[in-house]
Amino acid sequence: MNKKKIPVTLITGFLGAGKTTLLNNLLSQLHHEKIAVIINEFGEIGIDDKLILRTDEEIIEMNNGAICCAVRTDTIKVLLKLTERKDLHFDRVIIETTGLANPVPIARAFLDKPALSERYEIDAIVTLVDATQITKQLKSAPETKTQIASADVILLNKIDLADERTVAVAKHDIKRINPLATIHLTRKSDLTLETLLSTKRDQTFIHEHTHEDETHDHDSDITSFVLTATEPLDLEKVSHWIGEFIMLNSANLLRYKGLLDIAGMDERFIFQGVHEHFENRKDRPWGTDERLSQVVIIGRNLDKEAFKESFRVLVAS
Repeated sequence: MNKKKIPVTLITGFLGAGKTTLLNNLLSQLHHEKIAVIINEFGEIGIDDKLILRTDEEIIEMNNGAICCAVRTDTIKVLLKLTERKDLHFDRVIIETTGLANPVPIARAFLDKPALSERYEIDAIVTLVDATQITKQLKSAPETKTQIASADVILLNKIDLADERTVAVAKHDIKRINPLATIHLTRKSDLTLETLLSTKRDQTFIHEHTHEDETHDHDSDITSFVLTATEPLDLEKVSHWIGEFIMLNSANLLRYKGLLDIAGMDERFIFQGVHEHFENRKDRPWGTDERLSQVVIIGRNLDKEAFKESFRVLVAS
C-alpha cells in the first residue's frame, strides 16, 4: 500500500504583495494539521514569543503545532533536511518563495527529484497580488505574469486601498492570464488556512470554464485555453501525444492540467505538469460524473490550433 504523500503549498507573489502578512496570519491560527512553514527570514515574520514552544538556530516549533524553518541556502535542501529530522512530525508543508521567484522550477523539483516526489506532492500554488500595483507590474515585471499563470489560487490583496474600478480592472487582468485560478479578494491577507487550501490541483473545476474557448490575454505572450474531447481517448495515442507533442512544446508550457476519459477505464485519468515534467495517473471512478476529457493549457507563444488538432486525433477509433 502506498504511503500517503505530504501536501505542499507554494506561496508566491511580487514584492510587497502581502506574503509575510499571510504567513503571520497562518502561523497564528489554530489548525487541525501540523504544518511546516519554510520562510526566507525569521526576522521578517516576527513570531510572537508566546507562541514559541522551542527553537534552535534554524527551526522554531510553535505551540499550535506549526514548525517554522528559515531558508539559508536552497529551499529543496532545507525541506529534505526537515524530513530527516525524526523528532519533527508534520502533515503539510507551506513554502514561501522570494518576491522575484518563478514558482515553476520549485514545482518541477517535486516531479523531477525522487527524494521529493516519493514523499511530497504539490497541493496548490498560491499567488498574492497587490490590487494597487498589479496593472503597472504586469507591464514592467514579467515575473508577475508567470506567478499569476502558475497559480491555482490567487489572493487579490489590499482591496481596501484601491477603489472599485481598480479592483475590477485587476481582477480582469488576472483572469485574462489565468482564467482557471480561484480568486479571493482580501484585505491584509486575511484568509483562513481552510479557505486558502479549499482548491485542490486535482479538483474538477475545469467544466465551469469550457465556454471560454479563446486565448485570454491578448496583450501578453502568455495564453490559456482548454482542450476538450467528448469521446473516450486511446491510451496509446495519449502516451505518444505526451511524449512527442507536449515535450516538443514543453519549453513554452508554464502549466497544463486536466482530466482524461480513457477508453476501457472506469477511473478518471489525471494529467498535469510544468514544462517537460509531468505526472499522469488513475484517479477515482467517474461514477455519475459526465465523462469528458479536458486539459487546460497555459504557456507562452503557443499555437492554439495546433494543440487543438493534436488533441482531436487522440479519440479512440
